[in-house]
Amino acid sequence: MLYSRVILLAIVLLSFISNSTAEVTIFSLMGWVGLWNEEMVEWAENENRIYKLCPKSMSSDSYEKCRRNNLAKKTWIIQAYKSPSNTSEKAGEIIISVKPGDPFVSSFKNNEGTIRYFEPDLYDQDWGYGPFFHQTILERKGDWIKIPIKALITPVWVNFRDSIKYLDIITITEGIVYTLDSESIVITKIKGDSVFFRIEHESDMWCNTGSPPKLNESEVKIIHIQELYDTQKHLKLDIKYKRGC
Repeated sequence: MLYSRVILLAIVLLSFISNSTAEVTIFSLMGWVGLWNEEMVEWAENENRIYKLCPKSMSSDSYEKCRRNNLAKKTWIIQAYKSPSNTSEKAGEIIISVKPGDPFVSSFKNNEGTIRYFEPDLYDQDWGYGPFFHQTILERKGDWIKIPIKALITPVWVNFRDSIKYLDIITITEGIVYTLDSESIVITKIKGDSVFFRIEHESDMWCNTGSPPKLNESEVKIIHIQELYDTQKHLKLDIKYKRGC
């Protein structure tokens, strides 16, 4: 999984860490923010290195205890607020659970203690690719990012640098193949509120030997940028080739 993760990170995605304090809205920063950090990935990787962590040369009792400890579920808490400030009213907690050998699990715990599980907007259950465990960005103010959560009606604000000491943003990028409403598309340009795209061509993700076929002139379609989102402002776009070929 770790090998494939490194390969995928090198292929297609534009991911960055920014120290900007300017306000950024849905129309100027379209993409997803990660609900994960490197510590989670390292813990999940225990599945693949358990033989090093717990060598069979250990005594039987120590070996079993070592395996239990290193393959146990761990949780991380991401504090969610109603406004972009640590002094504002809390909306609840995003809970990320990681058990080596299993997919990451996300849930939201409200102030009354009710827990609801949700699947991130950009997701692949195999954490070895990406990982793809991201939520739609609605707005940004410095390190604060506003995100919608499927278990909630009202979006929440999160300071990811403060909560999980990590900020991974994937932006919508020209030239990447996405799925949108069952179509495979390539965005060619975003201008103002307009999104220009064409239907995927076989050369967009060429995995065969030899040179890819030439891209024929394709009909370019134009939609309003809001058509990339559902009624709850979750991005409907999905990255088609999360695992490469």
